Amino acid sequence: QASNQAGDLLTRFPRSVALNNICGAIYTGLKNFDAAINSYKKALTIKPNYAETHYNMGAALMGKGDLNAAIDSYNKALKIKPAYAEAYNNLGAALMGKDEPGTALDSYKKALKIKPDYAEAHNNMGNALMDKGDPDAAIDSYETALRIKPDYAEAHNNMGNALMGKDEPSTAIDSYNKALKIKPDYAEAHYNMGAALMGEGDPDAALVSYKKALKIKPDYAEVHYNI
Repeated sequence: QASNQAGDLLTRFPRSVALNNICGAIYTGLKNFDAAINSYKKALTIKPNYAETHYNMGAALMGKGDLNAAIDSYNKALKIKPAYAEAYNNLGAALMGKDEPGTALDSYKKALKIKPDYAEAHNNMGNALMDKGDPDAAIDSYETALRIKPDYAEAHNNMGNALMGKDEPSTAIDSYNKALKIKPDYAEAHYNMGAALMGEGDPDAALVSYKKALKIKPDYAEVHYNI
């Protein structure tokens, strides 16, 4: 309905950059990435140097799985607006998708230099550090993210993963419980909880967690493999 309303307005105001951006955001939310990209292209035809549109274009391209084009869009946004922390953060995420954690770390550091209290960038930096095989540094990043945003379920889950990387399943279970208290339908945290319970030698409790994960996400391949 929102997309229809925005579309109706666009027929009246076709050269509205704001409306084209709104339509793009709606389409991205609906996972209609081609339509979103088309809306952002129209906005950029009208206003080529609009950093936010290049940033939004990057998000739609990432949703479509076109990481190289997304990186190009984020770089365009940053060329126009160098102090754009969110663009550096998303650029890092795109680089992580290309399995480039070292380059992604540079982007996250730039995001945090601009915006030190950016919880998502601290969390993402932790993920990059985990990919580089440094769980201790990752834990520091997750702790910082959680100091800023204590109800950050994803950071609690990632903290659990880092603790599992240090072979500390009992402490990891505490982190997964915190994630699930905040977000009970978090399938990945239920799955990770199951793996930690297996590490603690409790296969019956692990099976309960795996079943909870499957109830939320029936096509969760990793759970089916481990159950």
